[in-house]
Amino acid sequence: MALTTNWLLTTKKDLFFCGELDLKAKTFNKNLPFRAPLLHQLLYSQFFQGPGSEGIAYMEHFQKLPNNLIALLATAGECAYKGMLTSSPVWVQQTE
Repeated sequence: MALTTNWLLTTKKDLFFCGELDLKAKTFNKNLPFRAPLLHQLLYSQFFQGPGSEGIAYMEHFQKLPNNLIALLATAGECAYKGMLTSSPVWVQQTE
C-alpha cells in the first residue's frame, strides 16, 4: 500500500484523474484526462442524490458539463485525496 501511495503522490501527472488507472500494474492512460471513476463519484454524490436533487431537476444542464465544473471537481478531489494521505490540509493557489 505504501509503495502504491508513494507512486500516486510522486507521479507529476495527477494520474488518479486519468482513465484506465491500474494500481497493481502502476499504469494509466494520460490520453484520457478527467475520465477517472473518482470524478464520476464526486459528481454523482454532489448533484444526483434523490429525486429533488439538482442533477435530476436540471438534467438538460448536466448533459454537457462545463470545463470549469470538471476542473473544480478535479481540484476538490486532489485536495481531499492528498489531505487524507498526508493528514494535513492542502491549499491550492487560485489564479485566473
